[in-house]
Amino acid sequence: ITSKHVLAKINKDTELNLKVRTNTYEKEDIPYLKNQALTKGLNKVYAFENKFYVIKVEEMIAAKGKTLQEARGMTVSDYQNELEKSWLASLEKKHPIIVNKDVLYNLKK
Repeated sequence: ITSKHVLAKINKDTELNLKVRTNTYEKEDIPYLKNQALTKGLNKVYAFENKFYVIKVEEMIAAKGKTLQEARGMTVSDYQNELEKSWLASLEKKHPIIVNKDVLYNLKK
């Protein structure tokens, strides 16, 4: 039985019942995989954030260096975070934050 056959039966009325994802994943990057002791083959059903997961592992790939294409998204994201942190620090130097406590504590709820 293929995933298409299962999806056709279970999702007959709505596509929200079952999702099938096939890809290569890094376990630590996916919240619902992170703390699971996965083994090759079909793993036990488990719940995570009110959803049930069935994981079938085809192959365990040993850790290795990433290609530029694989690392690009994470690298760009890290760089953007660093730029934002630097920008906020420069804004704080130019424009110090001053809290007028008299006004703050007199604000009505």
